[in-house]
Amino acid sequence: MAENIVDQILDAARSAGEEMLAAAQQRYDADLQAGHTVLERDLDEQRRRGRRQAEEAAQQELSTARLEQRRKLANEKRRLLDRVYEDAWQQVTEEAAYRAWLQKQLRTHAHKGDVLVVAARERERFQRSFGALLKEHGVTLSREAGRFRAGFVIDRGVTRLNCTLDEEFRALSADAEIDISAALFAGEQG
Repeated sequence: MAENIVDQILDAARSAGEEMLAAAQQRYDADLQAGHTVLERDLDEQRRRGRRQAEEAAQQELSTARLEQRRKLANEKRRLLDRVYEDAWQQVTEEAAYRAWLQKQLRTHAHKGDVLVVAARERERFQRSFGALLKEHGVTLSREAGRFRAGFVIDRGVTRLNCTLDEEFRALSADAEIDISAALFAGEQG
């Protein structure tokens, strides 16, 4: 009988231990499943975040590349405009065209006895090629050298009248730049 009681106690203990073990295994399995679910959710979130960051980085690089291309295009357009202006300058400063421009400026602005300031590099040209024109209008050249490329400044002592081609060219190019750009870059989008 004592053996029987010991067997019953052992069976009861074994049964309770197996129930406790089964319950512990169920909690373990549930915790494992919950942890696995959390890890999968975190991993999915990290993947989404990583994709979003990669897309944002790609968009940033694309925007930077587009901005750089627009900058290069604007620089090239500016270079082309400058070349157009320089070509126009060369045409205007050729002997016959320049003489006609000077004649008009002297007729419009000069008075007999006026003193003209010309650029140092233009002084010889004025004396050699345009001497008769200066004499015709009764003007002389100043010893002072101007800081401009072409044309002249009338020095009347207290006042000075700017008749430089530089100034006229600057004003004309500012007024016409939009039209010139439209003609040069017609049909271009962007």
